[in-house]
Amino acid sequence: MNLIFFVPWDLDGAFGIIQDGKQITTTNDILSNGLFDRLIKLNPGGYRAKLKTRWQDLRKSTFSDRALFGTLETYYRTFTNEGIYQREHLVWPNNFAPTHNYEYLKKWLRDRLLYLDSYFDAF
Repeated sequence: MNLIFFVPWDLDGAFGIIQDGKQITTTNDILSNGLFDRLIKLNPGGYRAKLKTRWQDLRKSTFSDRALFGTLETYYRTFTNEGIYQREHLVWPNNFAPTHNYEYLKKWLRDRLLYLDSYFDAF
């Protein structure tokens, strides 16, 4: 039974974009805390191997390229077809270009997944 799960804290500041809309291209870092640092360092019960296995399992299912990029495509098409980007622009006028931002998000996610694959593979 999973007692804890993680989700992005704030979608205004996730996936390569911070709360003010600025694009942050950093994809090669790991945010951590004392608990995770200690688990990785001490490796109780083979924690590192379990972490690696879990990442690999998720990459074959929930976090697969097909699943992640398919979800992005679905949302992008829905937002475009339903005029959500246009309505958002009426409330928050800016130089927002949905196609440019969509392409940025795909590139950022590709780069991030490559980094995470290599990071977890090292365990």
